[in-house]
Amino acid sequence: MFDTFFYNPIYNLVVLLSDYIVDAGVVIIIATLIIKIILFPLYRRQIDNQIATKKAKPHLEALNKKYKGRVLTPEENQQKMQETLALYREHQIKPFSSLFILLIQLPILIALYWVFANGGLPEVDKSILYDFVRVPEKISMTFLGIFDLNAKSYFLAFLAAASQFLHLSISMPEVKFSDLKKKPESNLKEDMMNSFQVNLKYGLPVFIFFILITAFNSAVAIYWITSNLFQAFQEFLVRNKKKELKEIKF
Repeated sequence: MFDTFFYNPIYNLVVLLSDYIVDAGVVIIIATLIIKIILFPLYRRQIDNQIATKKAKPHLEALNKKYKGRVLTPEENQQKMQETLALYREHQIKPFSSLFILLIQLPILIALYWVFANGGLPEVDKSILYDFVRVPEKISMTFLGIFDLNAKSYFLAFLAAASQFLHLSISMPEVKFSDLKKKPESNLKEDMMNSFQVNLKYGLPVFIFFILITAFNSAVAIYWITSNLFQAFQEFLVRNKKKELKEIKF
């Protein structure tokens, strides 16, 4: 099922593009951008849900404070649930929207990733090609005449790590190293969240660099760079159009 609905279509897209573009690295960039553009409306819906949740946060906190500090009876639990659902309806919050959007995007992104991670080029698997997709006469696995896509590249791995940091800096603009310091007014939950955000923003790029120079080829690095730059652009674009997002701290 995964191959039929996700992997095979994306593989055919890559082969189809390769029939017109010899450089496999450029094909990776274009294929990644096409998939990201298709998924962009889902991203916008996710952002709208985040804004609605942010606006409702003070009301939800007040509701939790109302019932805090005592054991609730079944009737009170039901009343609290009804009041919570009423707030969701009032602010048009869809609590499972983000999860649903993630479940839609995840197999597509995994398929796109594995097409490049498996090194499916320059040898083409004819058994999974659609009738209208031809086998390209030539596929160059040297990106821009410099980088061997089947080999590892420290330079491209560094660019992938840098692009990851750029994306996180735009999507998590308020997260700083100083957030690791415990504040007198903070609680355990806030300290753990701050620690997670700081480690994600500064640790993930380092992890990306390490894994790209040890486990994956340059084709994956180009996919990662393209994906991060597109996501950084869409974050910048959406956040500048929606003022409510500028104060959201992930």
